[in-house]
Amino acid sequence: MKYYLGIDIGGTHIKGGIVNLLTNDIHQNILSHEELNATDSTSSIITKVRKVITDIQACMPLSKLGGIGIAMPGPCDYAKGIVAIYGVPKFQSLFGLNLKEEIKKVSDLNTVFINDASAYALGEYYAGAAKDTSRSIIVTIGTGLGSTFLENDTVLNELTEGIPEHGYLYNIPYRDGMADDFFSTRWFVNTWNMLFPDKKVTFLLNFKPEKLIIGGNIAKASDFFLDNIQFQLKKLNLITKIDICKLWDMSPLIGSAIYTSNILENMENTKEKRHTQQFIAPTNSTATPSGEYDIYPAFPLGKGKIGKGINQLADWIEKHSQIKIDGYIGVFWDELIIKLGEELRKRGKNVRFFRHHY
Repeated sequence: MKYYLGIDIGGTHIKGGIVNLLTNDIHQNILSHEELNATDSTSSIITKVRKVITDIQACMPLSKLGGIGIAMPGPCDYAKGIVAIYGVPKFQSLFGLNLKEEIKKVSDLNTVFINDASAYALGEYYAGAAKDTSRSIIVTIGTGLGSTFLENDTVLNELTEGIPEHGYLYNIPYRDGMADDFFSTRWFVNTWNMLFPDKKVTFLLNFKPEKLIIGGNIAKASDFFLDNIQFQLKKLNLITKIDICKLWDMSPLIGSAIYTSNILENMENTKEKRHTQQFIAPTNSTATPSGEYDIYPAFPLGKGKIGKGINQLADWIEKHSQIKIDGYIGVFWDELIIKLGEELRKRGKNVRFFRHHY
């Protein structure tokens, strides 16, 4: 399919456009824009998202559109379209909302969600400042701090050495808060120098990108800080080139559209599912004898040591002011955070989640 609908949900606006995948640009300048306040109510935000979609769909027959790509700030369960943002002053009214289901009420097109910083980065890779680079970091600084690590057109995460979890920089602890509280349009100029050459820039030293690309509204004031950042990098013996985005607010539209095209094409081509002959772990088991091998070893913990369900977990958590939950990478963390947060807030608890990868 040649055309896809790309949408960027930002802290101050929602913008959508029809992207031509043959030319990687906005088709005939077909765009829709709605002003937005990220602290608005759920109904207000949803109404504006739907309006952008219906306005653009009215400009082109649905039969010519391959799908909808939604660029959305995280954390979210992007596969399911469920918003998991909480603890920051934006989009908290959407916490736990299945935005994909809300969009289905106004469009029959397949909808794919992607982190807004990742969509911005992919847009710059395919048609902007990151084009033809093998390694790049794209940082967007507007109402918040977004970041993406790219190797060609692949978005990297913590499985690549030197990259923080999900490629996020916004939640790096800083002062009495985190980077997102300070690295924004209003704080950037005053705090960047204070962070260099602090250990918090190890992501640059480890990843060694060809380019560090800066986007967001702050990039329009690059004359005030660009030379100083480049100077600081030279002091760290980094040859990384600093560049300003080329597509500006069109980047996430183009990036989300191309990403959606790739995802839907892969889904169509991947029909087979993995099958296994391994038997299922037993529900109950006796203790494994010392020195013997057991594919599913069991050790007695005593009564009352094992809980079941979100309610029992919340019962224990609300007795403490701060806890750490450990688990392996296969845990559905986004779903756990959403359900656990909902349960604790029902009990009148103020909850803030921080995710760390070790």
